[in-house]
Amino acid sequence: MSKNVAVIILAAGKGERMKSELPKVLHPLCGRPLLSYVLSLVKDLKIKSRVTVLGYKHEQVKPYLDRDIKVALQRKLLGTADAVRKALSLLKGFRGTILILYGDIPLLKKEAVDKLIKRHHDVGAAATFLTAKMEKPQGYGRVLRDKYSTMCGIVEEKDADDFQKDIKEVNT
Repeated sequence: MSKNVAVIILAAGKGERMKSELPKVLHPLCGRPLLSYVLSLVKDLKIKSRVTVLGYKHEQVKPYLDRDIKVALQRKLLGTADAVRKALSLLKGFRGTILILYGDIPLLKKEAVDKLIKRHHDVGAAATFLTAKMEKPQGYGRVLRDKYSTMCGIVEEKDADDFQKDIKEVNT
């Protein structure tokens, strides 16, 4: 992995759909918190510059982080863009690729992320992100594309119209 890559892990959310007081990233999968899978992935990628955005019940999540991970605190949960903005303030002066990962995506593979970063560098893209096509994409944000198939937006399901809800491509 290039040393010119930093990572922002988004781990601030409450996970209201889970109907639990436990922070979303601490829900267990096979006996481990969801966040632990993402942290292991980042270690495997050998990314040294790491920021995790914490918010809801941050004091419960922080003990799972290595000491050398910087923490950005999102006191008001104002969405993904605000969380990224908080993290970027801790990466001032960094020049390179910034990888943004959700802290509740435990099945992401190192090979997929390596390919994503390689492709990003190969084409010189300003931004690159993973999507998936799902038969039943309920609960996911839909990827919007223009007539040239260029991504032009993401709409969350709760904000989507009927046409947009029929889109099978989702942001991961």
